[in-house]
Amino acid sequence: MAHSVTGTDINGSAPTLYFAGVTCTYVVAPGTGATCDPTAGPTEPVMCHPLASIDADGHRSQIVTSVLVTLLPSNRLMGVLMTITSIHVCFEVSDLSRAMAFYKPLFAAAGFERYMGDDTTYVGYKHGPFALVIGQEAKRRVTRLAPRGDEFVVTDHVGFSVKSVAEVEAIASAMQAANVKPLFPAQEYPEFGPGFFGVTFIDADNNVLEFGYSPRHS
Repeated sequence: MAHSVTGTDINGSAPTLYFAGVTCTYVVAPGTGATCDPTAGPTEPVMCHPLASIDADGHRSQIVTSVLVTLLPSNRLMGVLMTITSIHVCFEVSDLSRAMAFYKPLFAAAGFERYMGDDTTYVGYKHGPFALVIGQEAKRRVTRLAPRGDEFVVTDHVGFSVKSVAEVEAIASAMQAANVKPLFPAQEYPEFGPGFFGVTFIDADNNVLEFGYSPRHS
């Protein structure tokens, strides 16, 4: 039998029950006598906080979703795979007007649609379930260093997979027409896999975006 289970934890809130295979901190309900094995899941129905963490660079991540769980005769809770319906990424920029001179031709060529924004503090573009929002803070919070040039890959970047080499070349051509030079030109990069063809751009605030085609992902 499948159940969506919630309850009250030791702090009085009502977190969703999670299960083995999902990274979270188990919180045993008081008075139940239940125990938890993080590798195997709880031995009794217990409650669990979604994990919220902040790394050294101030990035925050949190798992917050309802989870359908199956209560087996052994009384162990086994979970079904969660479905993420959308994802968004936000970039802080120092000058939104300047940033739009970069993002408008890039996203137009890549098939993104504008879906939100006030042209003063933020603008959002989406493509299917993915959205990227560009925002300007009243007081700047994030400053990124420019790539040194000797990296094997710029690790702090957002990458998009497209369906063909022609699509990568179309994006590169659109940016060339907008007088934007690539960080890494449109060409094959075999170090990232056989047949990988990509182009990478960097905005004025050192946010890096890559568009690539790989036969392995087609």
